[in-house]
Amino acid sequence: AAKDLIEQQACINAGMKGFLLKPFSEKDLFDTLISVLPAENDTISANLSQQINMAELTRFANGDKKFLTEMILLSINSAESGITNIEEAIRNDDWQNVFECAHKMAAPTKHIGAKHLYNNLKKLEKMAQQTAPRESIFPVFQELIKEVTELNAFLNSHLNEIEPD
Repeated sequence: AAKDLIEQQACINAGMKGFLLKPFSEKDLFDTLISVLPAENDTISANLSQQINMAELTRFANGDKKFLTEMILLSINSAESGITNIEEAIRNDDWQNVFECAHKMAAPTKHIGAKHLYNNLKKLEKMAQQTAPRESIFPVFQELIKEVTELNAFLNSHLNEIEPD
C-alpha cells in the first residue's frame, strides 16, 4: 500500500506489479489481487487448437455458415459475460451466483472440447458450493480469464476463416 502518488511511482520504479493507495476499499484490493496473482497453473494448453473441436461445431451447423458464425459469436459473447458475472459475484460474496455462472459456462466448453477450461469451471463450481475463501478462488478465476481470452481469440480467428455463402 502506498500513501500518495509519489510512493505509487516509487513502487512502479521498484518493479512492483501492484499497489494500492491508502485508504483502499475491498473492491480495490480484490481488483489488485486479480491483476497480480499468478494463476495456479500458469501453463494453459499451448495446443488449444488440438483441444477445440471445430468439426463438431461445423457438423452441428450442418454446413450452414451463417448459423456456424452465430454459434461462434454466441459462444464468445456468453464466455465474456460469464467471466464478468463471476467476477461481480465473487466481489459480492455471492457464491450461489458464482456456482450458477460457472455451471452455465461449463456445458458449451465441454461440447467444443475445451477440456482444461471445462475442468476449471467445474472446480470453481465446487469451490463456490463449499464457499471457499476468496483467496483460494483468485488463482482459479485468474486462470479462467486467461483461458477464456485464449479461447475467444481462437474462435475469432475461425470466424475470419468462414467464407460467406
